[in-house]
Amino acid sequence: MAKSYEAYCKTHSDKQSFLGDYGVWLDCFFEEVRERKQFLGFLFIIIHESFMGREDSTLTNITMQTFASEGDIALVDQRWEKDGPAFLKRLFAAGLLSYEKGQIWNKDSKLMRFVIFKYGSPEALKRCLPIWKEVEKQMFENVLVKVTAYRGVSSEYIAAN
Repeated sequence: MAKSYEAYCKTHSDKQSFLGDYGVWLDCFFEEVRERKQFLGFLFIIIHESFMGREDSTLTNITMQTFASEGDIALVDQRWEKDGPAFLKRLFAAGLLSYEKGQIWNKDSKLMRFVIFKYGSPEALKRCLPIWKEVEKQMFENVLVKVTAYRGVSSEYIAAN
């Protein structure tokens, strides 16, 4: 039987932690999170509460695409030119803030590129995910491509006036 949050904290109140009182509190809190199997929900709340209240914070996805051949890139570009605008219209309506695609130029291969997506909230990202699954299925069908995606929260963005 799982211990209650209060009981766990009482039994660990004398625990030495390199974080001092905060460490004891975190130990208690994370034990409760683990016991209830709510880590992902907790992470969502932390991201939302820590960053999404700030005007300058956005969720950012940076995707690296490495294609097997120039033919694969050409096929994806042809498909995107035809169907991309309709997908982008749906994505912007769902909460996508921006879309940027670029060529990696400091590598010998011309088969690499990046795509950057920005979202204003975790909810917007969730609404866009099913649309992105459709995009991937349609754009990458019969194409050899390695896709690596990184998600993060923008902490600073500076633009020239």
